[in-house]
Amino acid sequence: MRNTSARHYVTVLWMAAIAHGAVTMDGSRRAGNRIAAGGSHSCAIIEDGSIQCWGLNGNGQIGNGTVTNQSRPVPVQNINNAISITAGGAHTCALLANGTVQCWGLNSNGQLGDGTQTNRIIPATVIGLTGVSTLAAGNNHTCAVLINSEVRCWGSNSTGQLGNGNTTLQKTPVTVRRALLINLTGAVDVTAGNLHTCARTSSGTVFCWGSNNDSQLGNAFAIQGSDLPVQVTGLNGVLAIVAGASHNCASRINGSIQCWGDNSQGQLGNRSFEDSLIPVEPNGLNNIKAVSAGKSHTCLLRTNGQVQCWGANNLAQLGDQTATPSNTPTSLQVANLFNAPVAIVSRNDHSCALTVSGGVQCWGRNDQSQLGDGGTTNLNFAVNTLAAGTIGARTISTGSQTCATRVSGAGACWGLGTKGQLGNGGIVSQSVPTAVAGFVDAQHIVAGGEYTCALRGRGGVQCWGTNSSGQLGNGSNTDSALAVPVSGIEDAIQVATNSNHTCAVRVAGSVQCWGDGSDGKLGNGASVSSNVPVTVSGLTDAVMVATALNHSCALRVDGTVQCWGNNFRGQLGTGSNTRSSTAVAVSGLTDAILISTGSLNSCAVRVGGSLRCWGSNVNGQLGNGTTVDSNVPVAVTGVTDAVSVSASSTACSSLVGGSVKCWGDNNQGQIGAGLGPDSTVPVNVPQLSDVVAIHTRSFTTCALTASGQPFCWGRNTEGEFGDGTTVSKPSPTPALSFTFNIDPNVTIQSSGKKAKVYALANCPADARVKIDLTLTQGSVSGDGHAQGECTGTLKRYPITMNANGNQRFAPGAAVGSADAEVRLHGQILDRQHWTRNVVIRVVTDEDDEH
Repeated sequence: MRNTSARHYVTVLWMAAIAHGAVTMDGSRRAGNRIAAGGSHSCAIIEDGSIQCWGLNGNGQIGNGTVTNQSRPVPVQNINNAISITAGGAHTCALLANGTVQCWGLNSNGQLGDGTQTNRIIPATVIGLTGVSTLAAGNNHTCAVLINSEVRCWGSNSTGQLGNGNTTLQKTPVTVRRALLINLTGAVDVTAGNLHTCARTSSGTVFCWGSNNDSQLGNAFAIQGSDLPVQVTGLNGVLAIVAGASHNCASRINGSIQCWGDNSQGQLGNRSFEDSLIPVEPNGLNNIKAVSAGKSHTCLLRTNGQVQCWGANNLAQLGDQTATPSNTPTSLQVANLFNAPVAIVSRNDHSCALTVSGGVQCWGRNDQSQLGDGGTTNLNFAVNTLAAGTIGARTISTGSQTCATRVSGAGACWGLGTKGQLGNGGIVSQSVPTAVAGFVDAQHIVAGGEYTCALRGRGGVQCWGTNSSGQLGNGSNTDSALAVPVSGIEDAIQVATNSNHTCAVRVAGSVQCWGDGSDGKLGNGASVSSNVPVTVSGLTDAVMVATALNHSCALRVDGTVQCWGNNFRGQLGTGSNTRSSTAVAVSGLTDAILISTGSLNSCAVRVGGSLRCWGSNVNGQLGNGTTVDSNVPVAVTGVTDAVSVSASSTACSSLVGGSVKCWGDNNQGQIGAGLGPDSTVPVNVPQLSDVVAIHTRSFTTCALTASGQPFCWGRNTEGEFGDGTTVSKPSPTPALSFTFNIDPNVTIQSSGKKAKVYALANCPADARVKIDLTLTQGSVSGDGHAQGECTGTLKRYPITMNANGNQRFAPGAAVGSADAEVRLHGQILDRQHWTRNVVIRVVTDEDDEH
């Protein structure tokens, strides 16, 4: 499967993928597959932007500089800024934060795109390919969607799977054509099977090309296959597509999936074994979040976190602890899957799931160690392959408080806390990140005015902070410094906050809002506040929602945008200044792929990477060189390669190369280019690269890089930067504890006289780090030290310490406190201090080597 994100990565972003893989929660990069299953190998992007792979390596597809098989994950060489990964039969490719692609492994058909047919055991750059937003690998070919929505492919072309009108092998990327002289444009997603390829367009339709031996093109008129794209019959409203060896599945806005092509093992799930020329719906499915396709099996992820599979089961592909195949979705689920899966991938005869904590679990065929568990036994249940992360962030959101979701699924907030909006049980502001209490399965945390909300791993929403308008959504108006669940929502795919109201997109495309209802901003036809969610009228196909001070907007599956609420500055974009308590269409916008709302303005990223904004322009936040308001979308000057936008009185956009541009209000230096006047056109933010997410609100702007490090600039009077100060700065400043930390698992040795702790650091290659660490447990304490070379990626530094005096450590809670200093050529690059709650436990041989 290539479970590519149609509007992303966070995503990671990890990412994320939200809305059936269709859109990220915070406007981060559109490509975000953090796990990949190849023919007999698997890979995952870990928290610092590096990659680990495992399994068969005879052609170098693991990328570690050898051709030796690996039964456990090992690092890929020379990559530390990956945002998406895909794996073919015996090759692997990664999309980097700068918009380029690197590939490694088998290259007999030119599938690495480096202009040769020479295998590569370490990553090589694909020639002439920049501005990539989505990536997919077939058995012996590879394809990419560019920011301008063109599709380019390279490698084997024996059945026309490159879509360029012939069947000639290509060692470098060629453009997919809809007709011989017309490019296929408007694509936002691509997936590749063994001998065919499919792309989803911004209108929600699907085109396929290549072999049609098993009806995998989905078009009754392409019986012999096609070397040019043909439209899949009767398919619309598509959010994401995946290809197996010779079958495909599409998830749709109504929460259903449809599949077509090869059905010899029942992988279409429609109680038959007959191939299907046109899409058919598997039996008995609902509450679907994502789908994946292997060679002869299919899997889906439900909103409740369950994974179910069907098709062949001779190699344990279904993971249901049986050997029984099924031509309909089995009532059994994949066994031993824990911690809220948020993404699934399949290829050939095995599958893997990414959990909300950043861990990877796999099941199925394992003869080449493709499950990464150290063995070669097929497993009909999920096994832990890769441990969860502990340092980096995968989403960022700012206001008077700033919040980040760690790769581990934990939440961290800092800044203004007087209303309990930091979620740590207190009402005290913090200038360094503090842990959100009560859960460790956050997909995304979003900061509101004086409150905060989190989307949890299984689709529930929890909020905390001020609740005077019912913005916590729990049926009361009582403030809470701890997270409380929003009433009646367990299948959300995205949540948005602002000053005093909240909205969420649910899995089947409806939108619900709660909190302050003045100006009609809850969208239910009234102007009455509600402390429980109410449904926005007439919206049934939303993939993203954005909220602002007094209006909200939703992106629909067909690329149109609808807004509701106050409109006195034209922020609804309808061509008038008349407010509306129900959703109304934004004028002339039909190809949006991402939206954002500011207090009195709105913006959208269009197919192709251009930006449109509308509403208030008093600070130049529309970016069109003027300060004149507009009640219809206007083009932002000079931006043609945007992958995200964040609208406020200051607006910012991350670009395909990983850089950032900002414009509008610069009262506090929030444009990031130094103190100075407002700017009516975008200006570059210096000192930033590899940016995968951007968020601006009030007078603070924050960005997240591929390494998981947040940077903030502008106002810092409440500690919004998380750098331990309240000093405002007009240039990017890193938040603490996202490059250094302490592993929360501490082990006892020598009957409690010693404890072993791992310090974690992500510092520049060739530099050296020195770490001093103190472990305290009540009256017992110990000190230890570590130093060593930095690698440019996340590294663990073991520290063994003695308990002071005659005291002993015991199993239970403790606190670690550390200072780190990084030097390069004798000069100090960085100094940080951090503390972390840890748990001491009894050591086992396996634990001691973790």
